[in-house]
Amino acid sequence: SKTRETILKTDRFFRDYWRNHRDGIKVSKLLRETMLGCGLGYEEKVKRQIGRETVLETKQIFPKIEILKDPFNYYMRFRFIPGQMSKEWLTKAEAFSHALELPLVKTKIENGYCMMVFQHQQLDASYVPRKEDDSHSIGLGYRLGERFDWDFNEFPHCLIVGLTGSGKSTFVRNLLIQFPQDWILKVVDGKFVEFSFMKKLGYDVATSEKEFVDYVEEAHQEVIRRFEEMKTQGVNDYRELGYKPYFLLVDEFIFLVETLSNKKEKETGKTQRDQLFDKIRDIALRGRSAGVNLMLILQRPDSSFLPTVIRENLTTKVVLGGSETAFDMAFGSEHKKLQRLPKGEGYIMKGEELTNFSFANYSLEDFKKDLHSRNVEDLETYKTRKQESNQPEPLGDRIKEDHA
Repeated sequence: SKTRETILKTDRFFRDYWRNHRDGIKVSKLLRETMLGCGLGYEEKVKRQIGRETVLETKQIFPKIEILKDPFNYYMRFRFIPGQMSKEWLTKAEAFSHALELPLVKTKIENGYCMMVFQHQQLDASYVPRKEDDSHSIGLGYRLGERFDWDFNEFPHCLIVGLTGSGKSTFVRNLLIQFPQDWILKVVDGKFVEFSFMKKLGYDVATSEKEFVDYVEEAHQEVIRRFEEMKTQGVNDYRELGYKPYFLLVDEFIFLVETLSNKKEKETGKTQRDQLFDKIRDIALRGRSAGVNLMLILQRPDSSFLPTVIRENLTTKVVLGGSETAFDMAFGSEHKKLQRLPKGEGYIMKGEELTNFSFANYSLEDFKKDLHSRNVEDLETYKTRKQESNQPEPLGDRIKEDHA
């Protein structure tokens, strides 16, 4: 009855209230302990007069904290104590993750505040991102309960580090299915087996060392050609001339580089590898204005095969799963202690902003089907179709069929 329903609602409210209150006390205690342990809070001795007696007491000084919570994350905003520096907070952020036993999703410094986001609930990444508009962006996955896009005009070029077992191939499939047919996409299949089948569907896929070198040369020439045209027309952005985005996606980049000759040629005085890096460096430096983007995918992080000037200009960096070496190479030494994430999750750094994300489990079979059909259905239709295909057959219908 209504009375019983009201009692149950009231009971649930107070139980939830008490649970949140109890969790709040626990989180507050952990934060104070962590700040003291990291030197972000401190203790000082103060004198207090009690009657005729002077008592020496310990006073704890902490940054002011604002905490919000949604179904997926804790949002914590710390106000710097005067004299504190940004680096102090950035290098200690991992300590909070360990204390709370929660993955650190994001750290951001702004105007005397440090914002940290911690994930307490698994993100929903059930659906493969779909390209539903003509914006210059690609969906990388999901974070903070919503889709997370890569705006490649603002943050050009992408470095993707996917260790064995991290879901690298699945992640790349999530990206490839989104490219509109009027964008220019060149794919280099490093081990010549992962994406070679796309060639039969009309995609430009390099499946040999020579084709890899040719694709880099073509991308470099496209940068030069577009720059010459922009200079002639007096513009500084490729979109003003109606050029379409151009992508060179190289899977197993290090594996391919290792196949190139390291012997100097008489004509140039440079090795084949050096000549390739010269072109990639120029694309990394000038590609943004020309609309030519690099997407370099590495299975193992090795800075000796990716010069610093190139790595620094790959302004969107993705690490799937993760390792100390991978975090160090992609994000810098201050982030090398990040927590390793399970398959289907990773970290993204756009500019200076670091966050974690999840991506859909997109099978090779589904990927091939979508490529064949060039599936362009909207997201809601896609969700409905997937839900219907996963629905179990009603028991009554099965019984009728069995007795038919």
